Amino acid sequence: HPVQRACDFPRHTHPDDEPQAVQNVHQLLRDAVLRHLVADVPVGVFLSAGIDSTVITSFAREYTPRVTAFTVGFGSVHGEDEVVLAAETAKALGVKHVAVELDASNMPEKWHDWLEGMDSPSVDGFNTYVVSGQLAGEGVVVGLSGLGADELFGGYATFRRAPRWSRLLRAVGFLPPGLRRAAVAACGAAAASPALVEKLADLVAGDTSVAGVARALRRSLSDSRIRAMGLTPGRVGLAADYLEHDGSRIVPALDGDAFNTVARIEASHYMRDTLLRDTDAVSMRHSLEVRVPFLDVPLVEYVSALPGRLKRGSVSKALLRQAGDSVLSARITSRPKTGFTLPIGDWMRGPMREPSEAAIVALADQPFIDAAEVRRTWEAWTAGDRGDSAAWADAGGSVAKTAAGQALPVAMRRVDMASGVAGGSSSGALAAPGSRPVGPGAFRFAVNVEVIVHGSTEPDARVTVGGRPVALRPDGSFSVRWLLPDGDFRVPVVAVAADGRERREARVRLTRGTATSGGVGVHALEPGASDPISGWAG
Repeated sequence: HPVQRACDFPRHTHPDDEPQAVQNVHQLLRDAVLRHLVADVPVGVFLSAGIDSTVITSFAREYTPRVTAFTVGFGSVHGEDEVVLAAETAKALGVKHVAVELDASNMPEKWHDWLEGMDSPSVDGFNTYVVSGQLAGEGVVVGLSGLGADELFGGYATFRRAPRWSRLLRAVGFLPPGLRRAAVAACGAAAASPALVEKLADLVAGDTSVAGVARALRRSLSDSRIRAMGLTPGRVGLAADYLEHDGSRIVPALDGDAFNTVARIEASHYMRDTLLRDTDAVSMRHSLEVRVPFLDVPLVEYVSALPGRLKRGSVSKALLRQAGDSVLSARITSRPKTGFTLPIGDWMRGPMREPSEAAIVALADQPFIDAAEVRRTWEAWTAGDRGDSAAWADAGGSVAKTAAGQALPVAMRRVDMASGVAGGSSSGALAAPGSRPVGPGAFRFAVNVEVIVHGSTEPDARVTVGGRPVALRPDGSFSVRWLLPDGDFRVPVVAVAADGRERREARVRLTRGTATSGGVGVHALEPGASDPISGWAG
């Protein structure tokens, strides 16, 4: 049966006026928090110095007097901190407050465990991994997060910029393509960011609608940069704008409403593909369940159907501010929006330079990536002097972590399918110093292929891969590696519930065929891998 959406954006607007909308949002959010508090384990609230978490903490306090609010302090990392204001808020609300200070000295050590817990490329996630680890260390099992408020109520600059840029680009649409490109080149001469210039070029030549501009502004890399890496749309099976084909696109906003258009773009792409996926993966790495009251279905359906004029104001998230007015202090509402950032750029140039270089080498070795462009982008970034946030979301940071987060995960899946590997990935390696020399002289070349089977289930379930029992991690995830010889194999991956009443099975087909020229040896077994697959020939 074809995959169907469980829910979708509403197709009709609500006729409510502003006072009614404020009252309804207030009640729907209270109901959402109550539903997300249901648990038989300790529940905490992520409390920053912002609007979203303050509203959630206030409503949670009404239903659960013993709720604990947690704030992560990161003053030792980059000098800014939300702990003082968050502590004042918690005191005013009458909730217990715990401040956890990050230790900047051991952040790079956490990098490797974070990567181990991620199962696909991403442009984000390490920050959430660090915070989740701190909360889990304090004994929290379930945490309420403010994720989703920015997308629902208009907390991003994209809500202002996308409509403005769309109007501007449409105004110059009558100019010939050559003059439009010349205008972009003129902007490039004065711009400090080459990435911005590339995005401008995409916009001038592409979709100038509000939706098209919002997508372009959110992307880490421009279309031209993605193409330069060898990831053309046709090659990775995507549409010309590097999105999946029409079947999975969002419904156009109601009545051409610019605010709702941007909200749906943010929710359907950045929030769904990055924020929610990363939050789930890295929080469960610490056995922490993060819940998101702002994405409670009745609340989302109601707010999404309101006309943008009721949500758009002189300040961001105007409707949410009104709905939570009784619990928001003037210091919170007047405070500029801040994000949680870490000096990842400094780490990648310093203590994590070696593993970052190794990641670049592995990425460049993929058959669908242009190795020269990957290397050029990385070297250009490492030679430059750029801010941490720009470095991570642009050039070398994006290449090292994502190689275009919009296209690489899909491309990797398609390459796996084309090679007959379903649900896993393969990698090759050059000869190690101890490998047997092959061919004339001292020149050596040895190759082998491993297969990785990974997944997750209930922590108390029993899992076998190819009939062999597999040990589960505390969160129910597992990962197994084998050498894959030439041939065609069928590998059953089976999970059985602890009570034996339910059974699930995935039948994975693995195929390898190797053609060589010259003297090529067989690379030795890598650390952590098991003996070659045997007895599974199909």
